[in-house]
Amino acid sequence: MKSAAVISSQTGVTQREAYLESILDRQSELVCRFLPDTTLTYVNKAYCQAFGLSKTELLGRQFIDFIPVEDRDHVLDSLNKLSAENPQQVYRHKVTFADGSIGWQEWTDTIILDATNHVAEIQSTGKDITRQIQAEHETELQTQLREILIQISATHINMPLDEVDCAINKSLSDIGSFTGADRVYIFDYDFTLETVSNTYEWVREGIEPQIANLQQIGLKSIPDWVDANRQGRPLYIQDVCALPADSSVRKLLEPQQVQSLLVVPVMDQKQCIGFIGMDFVQRTHAYLAYEEELLRVFAQLLVNIRNRARIHDTLKEREQFLSDLITNNGSVIQVKGYEGTYKLVNRKWEELFGVTASQAIGRKDEDLFPIHLRRALSSRQERNLRSGEIIDYEEVLITEGDRKRHFLTTLFPVQSSSARYSGVCSISVDITDRKRAEEERQALVRAEAASRGKSQFLANLTRDIRPPLNTIVGMSQLLLKSAASQQDVARIEAVRRSSRQLMSLVNNVLDFAKLESGSLTLMTTNFAIRDLVEDLAAMYRVAAQEKQVDFILEIAPDLPDVIRSDESRIRQILTNLLSNAVQYTDSGQITLQAAFDGSQPDKPSVIEFRVIDTGTGISAEQQKTLFAAYQNERVVAGEQGSGLGLAISKALINQLGGRLTVCSTAGKGSTFTFTLPAEQTNFIK
Repeated sequence: MKSAAVISSQTGVTQREAYLESILDRQSELVCRFLPDTTLTYVNKAYCQAFGLSKTELLGRQFIDFIPVEDRDHVLDSLNKLSAENPQQVYRHKVTFADGSIGWQEWTDTIILDATNHVAEIQSTGKDITRQIQAEHETELQTQLREILIQISATHINMPLDEVDCAINKSLSDIGSFTGADRVYIFDYDFTLETVSNTYEWVREGIEPQIANLQQIGLKSIPDWVDANRQGRPLYIQDVCALPADSSVRKLLEPQQVQSLLVVPVMDQKQCIGFIGMDFVQRTHAYLAYEEELLRVFAQLLVNIRNRARIHDTLKEREQFLSDLITNNGSVIQVKGYEGTYKLVNRKWEELFGVTASQAIGRKDEDLFPIHLRRALSSRQERNLRSGEIIDYEEVLITEGDRKRHFLTTLFPVQSSSARYSGVCSISVDITDRKRAEEERQALVRAEAASRGKSQFLANLTRDIRPPLNTIVGMSQLLLKSAASQQDVARIEAVRRSSRQLMSLVNNVLDFAKLESGSLTLMTTNFAIRDLVEDLAAMYRVAAQEKQVDFILEIAPDLPDVIRSDESRIRQILTNLLSNAVQYTDSGQITLQAAFDGSQPDKPSVIEFRVIDTGTGISAEQQKTLFAAYQNERVVAGEQGSGLGLAISKALINQLGGRLTVCSTAGKGSTFTFTLPAEQTNFIK
């Protein structure tokens, strides 16, 4: 049979394991443990919820089965890199959930080594980053859209007419590559002849061109299509096969093997002069808003090319609009020429650098700024001119007055009509406040984690210290009974007194750790409050008289005999306050007052205690940290407390719903007052 000690030890281990598991099950992050072959040996509640499976269904399975085939090698490579020299890996991968949906997760793996220093198991913490990946994908799409719009705009604005055909074909290719379409095309309307003809076409490799078959199509054969275009409305067909069998549009598109289609009219003011569109031949496609936006922008560029002379005034108005948009934009915008001179700056730029536009235009950075700022402003811009790429990055600028500002900047080249890079444009969004808020949030998270860890450590430590201390106290009491001499009695008494003092300190540390972690539980009972106050007064009257200090007890006549509250905590609070009063008072008197206020029926009854002494008092500076943990600036010769008594008392009073205050002047004594809600009752349970 197992001994009681072994059973107790096993029970303790089981309880600790259950406790740790309950903590992990409350975590929002996914936590698992698995063997090197990815067989799961532990999963927490969040992991089960994420995969829609129970622990029973998950344990013993290889999590690699949940990962799409195309991502498995990446995950296995990351796991194979784990070793004693490389104990941690962070990686991302796609995952297939129980309902068949696909998501993204990010995992941090940490190895657990066996006695031979080989990987025995792997502990992993993960989180769902599906939304983050989607946001990154959307950001990437927006960046690509911005890039292609800039490139198409830069290519077509003021382009020589002899280069138009080549540029249009290139733009159609760019649009097709960006959207994944199989065909991208332009049609021109001839409302005099009532026909429409395909004028430009790009097709993906392996797709049959249709431009030769789509000339002078009669408008009467596609009336709904034409009406939508003339009204400036796009035409969107997600599935051609879903159209009625007798539809004229279906009859036109099926021979071309078109499955999905998006067409945007080319409008010259209110007149439709044609349309630009794209087909999906190999699959159906649900169109997105940015695809329509891209076609609309290109359609407008076509109008500009064809009607450059007629819309000259319109371009001037547009230029003014853009100028106002840049000038009044909340972002910092600047344009530099190829040689580095400023061509344009907006109002936010002027405010940031303290330089006006008139001072900046035509001048270079070296004419305007100190060397550290010149380097920050010029390095990426020069590289961008060489590479011709659009660059998104974060930067830190230290401006006038040593103000540090964080920016999210997009840098892109500006092309001239000859397709050469003529300069660089940068658009910077001030993210200083966002950065500061994130840093403060992370600092708070770290501080809270550190505080929780400290509290748990102290609680564990004090629990471990208590048993040997109890043994010392008990043995010293036994030794006193068998002491052979007065000298032995004195020595044993010193041991017992010191161990009791240490036990008091341990209890304080444990209580404070419980208070910090929120695990301290109040025990509300009915008890004799008058008896408690009189017992404490009797005990501390003796201690005060040993120092030739008077002790006065003042109990208000209306103080009930019995109240309902936490007796042990009220005793602990009063003990702390009275101990301090005795410790710091060498002459005069100590007064303990107890009163009760239950006169207001619409408010809870309140019990009030005051501990008044004529001791050393507390300075205003000391009062600032009086209730802080481990702070004890009131030192009596040869004595130094833990600095936890008042901190614990204040925390207990707060938890009981009361309030603790101090009124003191250095050298003139102190008055500690605390009030607690207390229910009057007539019997003790």
